[in-house]
Amino acid sequence: MRFCLLLVLLTHGCALAQYKASYTVLKEHIRVDVKADGSNRYQMERVIRIDTPAGVEKEGEQRFGYVGSLETVEILEAYI
Repeated sequence: MRFCLLLVLLTHGCALAQYKASYTVLKEHIRVDVKADGSNRYQMERVIRIDTPAGVEKEGEQRFGYVGSLETVEILEAYI
């Protein structure tokens, strides 16, 4: 019974359309520097290529959280 079920699932999987990613992460680099006094600096660099209209919906707007009273944010570069 197990063999028949596996065979049916594999056959059904072959009929699915070719998967196309909606976006591709070309580069992601994260650097955290921690100083002796406990302060730190967090840097993130991320390069995304949008491959489909669905990718615009998923990755077209970036969000990240921070505590405004304790942290500062500097956007070094952003472009389309």
